[in-house]
Amino acid sequence: MKSIYATQTNTLAGIIVLAALAANCQTEGHVAMLGSTGLADPTAVTDRALFLVLDRGEDDATVFPLTEGGENCRIRLNGTCSKGDVLVLAAGGDLGKVTKLDAQTGKLFSVGIAEEDGVDEQLVLVRPMPRYLTGEAGAIAFTGATPVATAAALTSYGFTEAQANALVANVREMRAALIAHGIMATNA
Repeated sequence: MKSIYATQTNTLAGIIVLAALAANCQTEGHVAMLGSTGLADPTAVTDRALFLVLDRGEDDATVFPLTEGGENCRIRLNGTCSKGDVLVLAAGGDLGKVTKLDAQTGKLFSVGIAEEDGVDEQLVLVRPMPRYLTGEAGAIAFTGATPVATAAALTSYGFTEAQANALVANVREMRAALIAHGIMATNA
């Protein structure tokens, strides 16, 4: 229980009320993200939209944090889904809704797993499991050739210069792909 910890005063669990910009977070059942001025609508499929809008006031919104333990919730669906589908943020004009993970590519924000079959615009039952992932069709395909295995060369490392150059090219390509997919940070 929080109350036994002196440093945990003024904390809340469960459904909470947060400041919301007047033009944002208008629709019940959509997800929102938290920024420096309060709740805001997601603007990209990579946004951490961790709050489900339950009700909207003039300057605030009642929200359910998707990080809330074992509770499920209902989120507005774009398209259709089946029970067990991974749900990610919808794109374009449907940001704030969720859609099933299908042929999307690149880094995506997933809000959770569908607990029932759903149809377009339904408030579908979702088990929150917020995380980043790479879309099903977003697997990274490397074009570099796999270095061939040969007998030990006359170098101190046991392979030829051509093999070493192929290894370096593969590592550079992997690094670039990891950075592009948001898996690895760039170094200055």
